[in-house]
Amino acid sequence: MNPTPPPRVKVKKPITSQVFRLLVLLVTLPYHRFFLYNTLRPTEIIERFAPHGTEDGSPQREKICDLLKNWRARKKGELEFISIAVCIYSGFHFRELHADLMPNLKGVAVTAIVTATLSWGTIEACHWIGIFFFYASLITSIIGMLLAAQQTTLLTLLGEFPEDWREVKTKFIEGYIHQLLTEDKFKKHHDPEGNHVHRDGDGCYRLRGWRVSWQMIFVWQIPMMAVGYSFLFYIIGLTVLIITPLIKEPWGDNSKVSGFGELLAGQPARLLTRRSLDCGGLPCDIWIIVGNIHLLLTLGISQRIARQR
Repeated sequence: MNPTPPPRVKVKKPITSQVFRLLVLLVTLPYHRFFLYNTLRPTEIIERFAPHGTEDGSPQREKICDLLKNWRARKKGELEFISIAVCIYSGFHFRELHADLMPNLKGVAVTAIVTATLSWGTIEACHWIGIFFFYASLITSIIGMLLAAQQTTLLTLLGEFPEDWREVKTKFIEGYIHQLLTEDKFKKHHDPEGNHVHRDGDGCYRLRGWRVSWQMIFVWQIPMMAVGYSFLFYIIGLTVLIITPLIKEPWGDNSKVSGFGELLAGQPARLLTRRSLDCGGLPCDIWIIVGNIHLLLTLGISQRIARQR
């Protein structure tokens, strides 16, 4: 009979663990769903099955192969999304320079979002904070693209999983396991007789202890982190650019355009914020941040309009 991982027992986590989880949530807020469903949760599930799935003859060998195969596919899809998004985001000239590396982008009409913004005539009057966020957005997006390319190469070098899980070698599985977990020498997995060998009806296999490697978790989420913060920086910079006339100029046509433009832009942001809360149950989208920013700006603009009356 195949052993199954023991059921999880709800144990009150120490305060340090709770603080750490809160910090992880705050840091990953602009891209939390990508981080949760493509990196963290798959790793935690793999950790549960790894002791009974890595060695030859272990009963969970098929399960661990399916989990690693699914993680590889989802992670590769995420990295491809990053590469395409950054190419579109960074502009036409970047696409032309790397057209040989991204053949699937040929013939696509790409708008240079960041570079076009920096070429606007109004950028000269923008507050320096807005220009700073534009450049920060461009730099972080390029960093995310380069790291995504490196990780895609690593997944290619590790190789694809065979269709038949019986053909998968232990060394091949360990190559993927070590990308997410680290072997815990102090984590005991003994049988009732006190050995490191587990015996069942079909044979025996060596039990091994594994735990989540937060260093590797951080490494695998860096590309999405860079791109997530890149879009956030751009939205902040664009917001500063829009409201600059409200700060520097007297009340006039430019101020009215800025004020009402910001009010209109805040509506879809707040709508997406509500959808994020309805679907996810936690404030884990970039639109939560954007919605709050626009809400504060809306209150400030409303007060200024009231004073002008």
